[in-house]
Amino acid sequence: MLFLSLKIQNLLNAILKKMIETFEDWPCCADKSRTIMKGLLNYYKNNEEIIFDYKQQYTYHLPKILFKTHDQIIEFYEGVKGLYYGSLEKYLQAFVNVKNIVNEFDHLN
Repeated sequence: MLFLSLKIQNLLNAILKKMIETFEDWPCCADKSRTIMKGLLNYYKNNEEIIFDYKQQYTYHLPKILFKTHDQIIEFYEGVKGLYYGSLEKYLQAFVNVKNIVNEFDHLN
């Protein structure tokens, strides 16, 4: 797939923003979701793994807790795509994995 359906993009972006706002806080949630979406589109267009540079000068646009790795992003995208097409299983599993990451982060802090 060279591009994501616009409807799935919109759904995914809305869910990402809400999850980032809920679990990381409101500031920059739109920047973070845009960064994730750009990485995802680049992956499907150019087959380049999604890797964020947390050592750069400005990192406000990078996710701090959720969706930090390629595998987490792809799993969540596949879950949302499944949800869009009426299959809850992948989405629920991806959501459980996200919740586990949040719980682990909360436990460490």
